[in-house]
Formats: sequence, structure tokens, C-alpha cells
Amino acid sequence: MNDAALAAWLAVLDALTYYEILGVGGDATHDEIKAAFHAFAEAFHPDAHATAEEAQRRGVHTIFKRGAEAYRVLQDPASRALYDSAVTRGEVRPLTLSSMRPPPPLPRDGTIQEELVAIGARPFAHRASELAAAGDFAQAKLYVKLALFHDPESATLLAFEEYLRKRTTKA
Repeated sequence: MNDAALAAWLAVLDALTYYEILGVGGDATHDEIKAAFHAFAEAFHPDAHATAEEAQRRGVHTIFKRGAEAYRVLQDPASRALYDSAVTRGEVRPLTLSSMRPPPPLPRDGTIQEELVAIGARPFAHRASELAAAGDFAQAKLYVKLALFHDPESATLLAFEEYLRKRTTKA
């Protein structure tokens, strides 16, 4: 990938919906999304750019990470429904799906950055984030415990568990 193409992607990345990133329509099927992600991954997988300059590798990594996020959200029917609802409100990347901001020591808004935890823990972290954002802190705490089973050393999960513990003791 040349520098101009990479710069063009990075310039618009934050404005693209997950559908646009993968190059599919809003009515894309599970198989169409899967095929689109595989094509996307061929172009943007960091391993395919291992010998590139550092700045280009960072850019490709940023794009690939967003594409992987798009794939993960669009493949899960529940996450996709939530995402579609957010897109109708003009949010192309809702906060609960965000992965680009560094995590605060304790979450302030009831969300967790699931990309910072082990893969096996992510579905549980994601559900915990959704529940916390909806104000169901007790249920969210249970899902964080499930996530911690898969990633017991995660500082992000431990901080989120502490946040939820404080929220449930106040209630």
C-alpha cells in the first residue's frame, strides 16, 4: 500500500461506518460480511506490512484494528442491532465500541474497552459494558467476573470490576 492510499484511508476512517469500512451494504448477510472482511484483511493485515516503514505499519495497524472491530460488531446480531440503532442517530462509532482512547483508571461512563482484554474475555466484557451503560451494574458485575475468568490479570477488567463494585454498593 502506498503512502497516499494509506493517508486517504486514515483521513476518513473516523467518518466511515463499519459497513463502509468493509465495503458492504446495510443489508449484507453473515457470509457477505465474512467475505468482505477476508478481502479487507488481505489488504490491511499488519503481517502483510511487516517490512514497511514504522509510520506506515502504525497506520495499517490502526485501519486493520478498526476493520476487525467492524467485523466483530457486524457478525454478532445483537451488537449489529445496537450498532445500526447508533448509526441512525449519526454515531458511526459509538463509545461502547470504541478502542482508540486509552482506558481511564476507573471507567466514568459505564463502558469498557474490550479490545484491551484477552479475546476469550471480550464477549463478556462487551456485555458488561452494555449492561453498565444501561444502569444494570449488578448484572454487569457478573459478566466482568466471567471475563476475568478468561483474563484474570487484566488491569482493565480489574479496574472495571472495582468501578462496578462501587456503583453496586452505592445503590
